[in-house]
Amino acid sequence: MISVLRSMRTEYNANTSLSNGPLTLRQSDALTRCRSLGYALGLALCLLGGGANVACRTSVGGRSAADPAFAPSAASAALEAWPPEVAAAERALREARPDEAERILDAAGGLDPAAPERSWLWVDLGLARARTEAVRRAVDALPDGPFVTVLRAHARRDPADRLERVRDVRGGLAGPWADLERALAYADAGERHDAVRGAAARALAAGPRYVRREAALVACRDAIEGDAAARALEAAARAAAEDPLDPRP
Repeated sequence: MISVLRSMRTEYNANTSLSNGPLTLRQSDALTRCRSLGYALGLALCLLGGGANVACRTSVGGRSAADPAFAPSAASAALEAWPPEVAAAERALREARPDEAERILDAAGGLDPAAPERSWLWVDLGLARARTEAVRRAVDALPDGPFVTVLRAHARRDPADRLERVRDVRGGLAGPWADLERALAYADAGERHDAVRGAAARALAAGPRYVRREAALVACRDAIEGDAAARALEAAARAAAEDPLDPRP
């Protein structure tokens, strides 16, 4: 999995192979946004100790600080298929095979507004592999549309710029993606925990399975950074419930 713990993050060198070492600010941001379930659960472990691993396997009931908006849904994940190329690419990433992940996404069609999950991961992977300008050129060349507007924001770094770009995207198929991007931008801006939770909750309520997992992950990250342990565990459990590759029984 990608960056299970912050202290164990890896960066791509000039030859795009994985190498241990300190991250530049831009690469750290990209890898944070190209996160996996292991990122959220790993940070929960880092914050709370080994007991978090057991707690993350169940809901965190009876805790007033937990957020019911992120409680695992037994029905939602079971009823919705995960795009097969996205599942295969994420499996390759979790096995530290980024070249294979990229090949899988490109073979399936690469960047395409009609395949939002694949396109989102394609952007994240390109940013993580230090191809920022190429990714932005590709996204900017797409025909205009609500989801493309969100995708263009996602390919940028500045939180204020991203929030401005998605300001008018509300409702419809692109709405939950816009809320996910808002949650990510608020989280990257820091210290706006209510805004992160609100945007993530909207994305979780209306989005497809991929959006729901990502929304739960950003909520988990925000809760950890805000020292809200119960909310972090609740969000991590929801992310696990939505993730088809979660290895836990």
